[in-house]
Amino acid sequence: MRIGIDVDAFRWATQAGIYYYLWNLLKAIGRLEHSHQITLFLYGQPWMDEPEKIQRLKEAHPGVEVQYYWDGFQPKLLSGFFGDRPNGTPWLVRQVDRCVLFPLWNRLVAKESAAVAWLWRRGSPSRTVDLFHHPGGLLFPMHSTANVMTLSDLIPLHLPQYCPGSVEWFQDSFSNAGQMDLILTYSEHTKQDAVATLGIDAELIRVTPLAAHEQYRPLEDRQQVRAVLEKHGLTQHPYVLNIGTLEPRKNLSRLLEAFHQLKQQNPALEHELVLVGAKGDLHEAIWETLQRLQLESQVRWLGYVPFEDLPALLNGADLFVYPSLYEGFGLPPLEAMACGTPVVASSSTSLPEVVGDAGVLVDPSSVEQLAEGMRRVLTDEQLRGTLRDKALRRAQTFSWEKTARLTLAAYEEAWTRSRERRTRRAGRNVQTLSRKQMRQAIITHLANQARQRIHSG
Repeated sequence: MRIGIDVDAFRWATQAGIYYYLWNLLKAIGRLEHSHQITLFLYGQPWMDEPEKIQRLKEAHPGVEVQYYWDGFQPKLLSGFFGDRPNGTPWLVRQVDRCVLFPLWNRLVAKESAAVAWLWRRGSPSRTVDLFHHPGGLLFPMHSTANVMTLSDLIPLHLPQYCPGSVEWFQDSFSNAGQMDLILTYSEHTKQDAVATLGIDAELIRVTPLAAHEQYRPLEDRQQVRAVLEKHGLTQHPYVLNIGTLEPRKNLSRLLEAFHQLKQQNPALEHELVLVGAKGDLHEAIWETLQRLQLESQVRWLGYVPFEDLPALLNGADLFVYPSLYEGFGLPPLEAMACGTPVVASSSTSLPEVVGDAGVLVDPSSVEQLAEGMRRVLTDEQLRGTLRDKALRRAQTFSWEKTARLTLAAYEEAWTRSRERRTRRAGRNVQTLSRKQMRQAIITHLANQARQRIHSG
């Protein structure tokens, strides 16, 4: 079977979330024996300047074909007169292509005329693959090809106030989910959420859990751990760790309140609270809470931390705490468990599926429960040892090999379903996705690059 996978998320995603999912899934599939042909699709044309992550993706999968796809017939651009190598084209010529010809063509495509629609279908990935996987939303069209979509979560529908712009971005995905041959979710919770919220038949959904990266494990070399802690200034005090984007959904303001209560009621505890992660949308409330509680001397924000440093930070922590309000899976607690670090986590959404009885689960809306959960673990050495043993055993039940096998099985089932249902689909007006947002994102990306080069030049 010829399988196409949308990997456009590598352009815009941080080294987490959908990026992490795709990278590890592709790596695990590559290790399995199968007869399928994998093609990775990127939206745009080969002459686009790509981030380093795209180059790493190509290097990591040398036997996998990478194809570019652009709506409709591809007009002759000025860059084409200078050969196929973008670096061999003068900068000004590339800017004309990106900032003039490219937007002009997209405005023509946006008219959705019958002729343009025909040209668009002629360039569809469905002409070269038997099945197409949409892992990060509907960026590519749906045609006669079998279609599989990954619904990581329904957070934009449940917490739109914390996800500005996300509802509109994923609206096509949510609206067209029921037309997929199969849907993949990371957790049973998201599966049931999709059934209840989107009205999708549960028989069309397959759960393919995530797993911790192989770098997350107990580190016996304490000098290695100490070197990383020294690098980040964490050798003076024991610490409680949280990893994740700084945004309201992660419930960090309530975590600060719980930590303040913990220190007020247990003054003998010398622990600092260490936050790792980039600033997300609406992060300002976190700093307001920090200042109001006067915790500046007891809370450390490290910002972005290199991926390779995270296992040492987890190994060095006395406790990992994750009070998130809503998760489609919840990788950070699993990564902590894989390192043997005790976990206190939210009892909501999918997190109980990940943590099980290997951590302390608390109501994320209760400051008192969160503070008490942290106190129990930090003051009870026997409990910490028990949680460590349970965490290591539970983490081993998740693996990317298992995820890859489940995904390949879903591909094969979706292809079978597609052939069986093709007759019933005859004459059905299958919706295609709205491409306006993706086109605008690419145009904005190219325009920003042009401005940056002008300023830097």
